[in-house]
Amino acid sequence: MAATIIDRMTDIETTLLAVHLAATAGMMGLIWFVQLVHYPLFEAVGPDHFVAYESAHQRRTSWVVGPLMGVEGLSALAIAAALRDEVGFALTLA
Repeated sequence: MAATIIDRMTDIETTLLAVHLAATAGMMGLIWFVQLVHYPLFEAVGPDHFVAYESAHQRRTSWVVGPLMGVEGLSALAIAAALRDEVGFALTLA
């Protein structure tokens, strides 16, 4: 029986996939929290204070989202580079 790509993965590639999965799952949880809990609360702020509130929201959110997006992006690039020979150059760019 031919070995699958999973069977041929190195420990580093497996770790990269695990890190990427964790970062992606963290982003997904954060996005759902923001969509279901946080954004609906914007309505309670009122038009007089919304601009200041939204500015603070963006500044504070970037401290949470930024690291997750960085890990997700870097791990995706590392996975693409590590598996380029397995999946082909065109799929790596997709």
